[in-house]
Amino acid sequence: MAPEPKTPRAAGAGRPGVGAKLPDASGLAALVGLGGEAADAVSALLAEQGWQVVACDGVAAVLERLRTGACGLVLADAEVAGIAPWELAAQVKRLAPQTIVLVFSSDSSASVAVRAMRAGAYDFFAKPVSREEVRQRLGRALANRRLGLSLRRLALRLSFVNQLSSAFSSSLDLQQVLRSAVADLRAIADFDLALVVLREAPPTPLGAGPDGLAVVYPLTPGADELAPAERALPLQESALAWDFPPDNSPLVLSGLAGRSLTPDLAGLARGGFQEVVLLPLASKGRIIGVLALASRSGGAHAASDLDLLRHAGDHLSAAVVNAQLYAQLKSLSAQLEDVARERTREALEARRHLEDLMETAGDAIFTVDAGRRVASWNPGARQILGYTRDEALGRDAAFLASGDVARDQLARLIERALAGEVAANVEAPWQRKDGKEVTVSLTVSPIRSAAHEVTGVLLIARDVTERKRLQEELFHSEKLASIGQLAAGVAHQINNPLGAISGRAQMLLRQCTERAPDPAFLREQLAKVQADCARIADTVADLLGFARKTATVKQLTHVNLLLDETVEMVRHGRPAPGVRIERRYAPNLPPILGAPDLIRQLFANLMTNALDAMPDGGTLTLTTALRPAADEAPDSVVEVAFADTGVGIAPDDVPRIFEPFFTTKPPGQGTGLGLAVAQRIVSFHNGHIEVHTTLGVGTTFTVQLPIADRPTPPSSASP
Repeated sequence: MAPEPKTPRAAGAGRPGVGAKLPDASGLAALVGLGGEAADAVSALLAEQGWQVVACDGVAAVLERLRTGACGLVLADAEVAGIAPWELAAQVKRLAPQTIVLVFSSDSSASVAVRAMRAGAYDFFAKPVSREEVRQRLGRALANRRLGLSLRRLALRLSFVNQLSSAFSSSLDLQQVLRSAVADLRAIADFDLALVVLREAPPTPLGAGPDGLAVVYPLTPGADELAPAERALPLQESALAWDFPPDNSPLVLSGLAGRSLTPDLAGLARGGFQEVVLLPLASKGRIIGVLALASRSGGAHAASDLDLLRHAGDHLSAAVVNAQLYAQLKSLSAQLEDVARERTREALEARRHLEDLMETAGDAIFTVDAGRRVASWNPGARQILGYTRDEALGRDAAFLASGDVARDQLARLIERALAGEVAANVEAPWQRKDGKEVTVSLTVSPIRSAAHEVTGVLLIARDVTERKRLQEELFHSEKLASIGQLAAGVAHQINNPLGAISGRAQMLLRQCTERAPDPAFLREQLAKVQADCARIADTVADLLGFARKTATVKQLTHVNLLLDETVEMVRHGRPAPGVRIERRYAPNLPPILGAPDLIRQLFANLMTNALDAMPDGGTLTLTTALRPAADEAPDSVVEVAFADTGVGIAPDDVPRIFEPFFTTKPPGQGTGLGLAVAQRIVSFHNGHIEVHTTLGVGTTFTVQLPIADRPTPPSSASP
């Protein structure tokens, strides 16, 4: 939408403002004592250039005019005025330093001319002087005056623009900036009403969103009534839609009554305004707003004033951008303060909630610092461990553990938590203040600062002593209940060798009665009796081992050593002719945390099964290795494999081999408890057992047990 061109009127047409305040190139010229051709030439030339010529009677009249009003030019004949040329020039310059003084004199001596020029005269005319000479020299004087005044006007305009820039930048409040701008711009332009239309972006951080709406802000009295009812308009329905020159010069729209105006300006025509100046406000090549200055009379803006308005608009644009940015930052700051207050409130509530939980929790909850010193201690910790808060604070947490192994375990857990790791459901023996031992299930996790740095460790200890005791009692009860089911098998296992022993004893008794016994026969029969007794002893030992309670205290245990001990025990208790045992141990295996008696029982059960599977001889290979954990944990497991070259297990039997009382051995040769107990022991140690078998080729049982450094969850039951 392009405005109609308008021809600006001559500068300064009697209005207040910059045009009236800055010096003009034309004005009043005073003539003293001039006559004849010189006076005619001067009057004609001055009239051509818009000067008003006034004849004064004597020097006193000129000086009086200088005191009461502006007089840009004084031309005087010194002799007629009755004063020395230099005195005339000096008196005028004292009152009006900017006034040009031209002196005419009959004394043509150089000394007089020099004294007059030094006193401030612009030029010295020695009479008689021709009309043409007067015209030429006066023309040069007027041209020089215009140049000087132009420079002064430029300096004053620049000074004024700088003053506007300072005034615009004196505040960061948008409304104050705009109202201050309106007051200051009255020195440049005549207007009766002002409003501004600003481009408003969506409320994103720093206004970084897409184009938004145009919002109208009335700035002077009466503008509010003429502004549109809807202050927020689409951009294309606002003054922002006008096509402004590339240099962002103001547009002057005249004859508003007959124009098609955007809704934000339509009220000006209805209000009787004749003309409006649209001053674009631009930033980074983009129009961000339009300042509208409306006047009831047209033709009141000079071209020089419009240029000055353009410069003022540049400074006002920067001030508006700064104010908008400040408002956005202020809004963002307020939002951040609200968020911070809300987060602080939530943090305080969470802290109070956590403190309430710690105070009311039945578990022992306490923290330690980076030096493992106790930093907090809840009532639950006092109830479980017997120490008061004052007794516990500041002490090394190691005082809680029972024994060296438990102390090492606790130290490792804290160390790993300080490294950022979490351990859960780790069982450990601790000691109360009264000396009694309790079993606790530990959860150990790092405490992080706002900068996510680990500053301490949180420990939650749950007393599982009673639960553990009940689990052990429950499993023991299960084993005792199983004895009744074993009675038939055990009776068969014992009755067969007992019958053989009884028969041989009767036979030996008859031989001893009837005749002298044969020593070789006696030795043979007694050896058989001994073997039958061994069978009875093994059966009774298995039954007692299953029925009795087993020590379940875990300690650092080396698998290779336990395997060697078990091999020797099995060799002496269960001879296996034709079976070769190969040992393929990995050196320097880390220890596991286990109950040695249970581990030996596990190994013995698996070895015995392997030997029984090779009645005609074969090879039992024992292999140990360090393997990655199956659950991709950062630690590893010790793997033990028992591989035999026996008969193998039928595919249909494999799913049931760990069931209690299930056996693949002939009747009377097994109780079906060996693998069931083995699986219980592996589960108690949080390990894993699996079987791979091929009928007629052999069977491999593989056991994985976690190394001691790895936090492990508690077992579901004791073996």
